Amino acid sequence: MSKRSDELAAQLKQMRQRFAERVANAPAAPTIILHSTPSDDSAFVDIASRLITATAAAHELPVIYAVHIDNWFGSRWLGFRGKFRGIFCVKSKTLKRSLIVPPFHPNRVLSARGHRLRDDGLYADAEDVTSLHPHISSGANLTRSIRGNIVHAWYSGNTVSSRKGVVMIYHCQSNDCRAFYTMFDGNRDWQLERHVGITRQEVTTLLETDACGSLE
Repeated sequence: MSKRSDELAAQLKQMRQRFAERVANAPAAPTIILHSTPSDDSAFVDIASRLITATAAAHELPVIYAVHIDNWFGSRWLGFRGKFRGIFCVKSKTLKRSLIVPPFHPNRVLSARGHRLRDDGLYADAEDVTSLHPHISSGANLTRSIRGNIVHAWYSGNTVSSRKGVVMIYHCQSNDCRAFYTMFDGNRDWQLERHVGITRQEVTTLLETDACGSLE
């Protein structure tokens, strides 16, 4: 292995250690209550809630936008900005800055709720944010940047039937952004099947974060 490769490996190890320390030191927070329907598997909804809340707590972000999508969606949605002139697919070159709201059609959005951190350390259901996915062309979506210290999360519905559950998360602090995609297999007790932009260990660490139970 070259010297440069050794340096990159050491940097990656340090980044993972810092991430684990942030999660371990994050204050315990009750998981947010996510919108669900009878077609949603409660075990997956619990996983989605824990993963979203733990991400917000680990990065000390005071606002969560949680969007319930009608069905499963693939990892190609990660970093997808829209279509130029309705033909050419445009994706973000990097998932570390300049993230764009993924152009889910509003007909696919079952619910979109904002949750804000209160002074007592609880995330409270605060507002309707369905305006995050308006009726606009895919091309018009290309410049709709994600801003502010907010966790944007999308989780899939219809998990009772599909047996596949997805949680995709974008979060930004100032100009420092990160995005990741996770998919869980309902046929294997909702074990993590696919992860992009995040390691399996990071997902495990987030899901094992101590929490006080669901916020009523």
